[in-house]
Amino acid sequence: MGADGDIAVYTESEKTMSETMKMIMFNAPFTADYINKYELLDDSYRGTGGYEDGTYLISHPREKGDKYNRRRQLAYYTNYVKPVVDAQVNPIFKQEPNRQNTSEEYNRFINDVDGNNTTLTRFMKKAAIRAKLHGVEFIVMDMEQLDTSRVITKKDVEDNRLYPYLYLISPSQICDWATDKFGKLIYIKYSIENTTINDKGDKEEYTETYSWTTTVCTKSNGSVTETFENTIGEIPVIPLYGTVNNSSDLIPQSDLYPIARTNLAIFNATSELRERQRAQAFSVMTYPVTEDDDYESGADTMKYGTSDCLLYRGDSGSAPDFITPPSGPSETLLSEISFMIQQIYRMACLKDNTTVSQYNVTGIAKEYDNQQLYQVILELAQGLQQTEYKIAHLFNMYMNDKLDNISIVYNNQFGIIDATAALNNATQSLALNISPEFNLQVKKQVIRAVLNSVDSNLVEQIIEDLENQADARNPIEQSQGKVIQPTRN
Repeated sequence: MGADGDIAVYTESEKTMSETMKMIMFNAPFTADYINKYELLDDSYRGTGGYEDGTYLISHPREKGDKYNRRRQLAYYTNYVKPVVDAQVNPIFKQEPNRQNTSEEYNRFINDVDGNNTTLTRFMKKAAIRAKLHGVEFIVMDMEQLDTSRVITKKDVEDNRLYPYLYLISPSQICDWATDKFGKLIYIKYSIENTTINDKGDKEEYTETYSWTTTVCTKSNGSVTETFENTIGEIPVIPLYGTVNNSSDLIPQSDLYPIARTNLAIFNATSELRERQRAQAFSVMTYPVTEDDDYESGADTMKYGTSDCLLYRGDSGSAPDFITPPSGPSETLLSEISFMIQQIYRMACLKDNTTVSQYNVTGIAKEYDNQQLYQVILELAQGLQQTEYKIAHLFNMYMNDKLDNISIVYNNQFGIIDATAALNNATQSLALNISPEFNLQVKKQVIRAVLNSVDSNLVEQIIEDLENQADARNPIEQSQGKVIQPTRN
């Protein structure tokens, strides 16, 4: 280091150190804090946060700070969480949920559930995605306090949107809760970040905290607390679970959390593999120098790299060659990454089509392969359907609307619908003439199967036209609806 540890001498000495000594003496400090579970799940789905700025990369114990920062800049994120979630949610919403026996007011609510012209179907899909990610998502139905001193007309309700609205609460926003011995929610407290514009036109951000019981709702904002009567006598908070909740906890562990953690490990492994390739995978040319060669050792600085060559004292007859690090460590990393990808597919009940040959596989065999996945999707679809019934029930409590006979059916056909097969099955079913209502429902299924790429509003209009036909519930002769498979000449 030089006499008396002079800084200039030390700096000059440091410049001549080997790269290995620099890594050992000036390694990057480990500063990563514990990653919040729900933050990791959201970032894994969107590719944001620590994946975007590279802070989810864990530094190597002997890694220099500048090399770690460079590795963060070069990191890339291969997203497996989003395709897994979308594969379990999108099939449910490939068709509009079938809602019947609704009222005029509820139809208005279906087209705008939050005051931002968000349809109920769009809102439920967003809730389903967040429920799959977080394990559970809470749907809150609330309503502005109305002035009871004046008469509210139907036009007032429509023009000023004087009916309930929905919003979502994530598990990370829940502060406290309580359930009775039957598991029914009797108390819940949550916080919401809100933003307003003050009189000066400046933005102000603050946190609102809500506490619900069956009798009152308390809203607090800092030192200001307001208490309102819960007019419906029920807590208007509905938990939507990403899968069947087989625990006694209101907030269970998310099934996607292990997948998100595995995706985090892949993110680190691919970065380490790429760094090794960049730092060591370039071959270096070596050139032997014998005693008879016109070369004086130390006359020139010895350079090496992909565009230079490494000179060394060799025996007569030695040939120039390339040296490169062994491929073993890279192959180990690649094997580990491949293993983790396979585990993600296994946990998500998906098949890894990149490593398995899919030739000469029948459609029926593929259906069998997807049965476990379809069961997972079906459980979510049933949960969404039950949640919509609860939403309709709360709307009825707020508005005293007549929704006792409402019917809500979510799509339960998650594979590719073969229109020809659907027509053949429908023809045979209608020929049986089991009952008039059975015939009508079969014809509705045919319309939805054949027109699955048509706008859902138009499909519902066609179904309504069918219901108005006098012979809509009549059977058909089997020859009348015979479907002929096209053939090639």
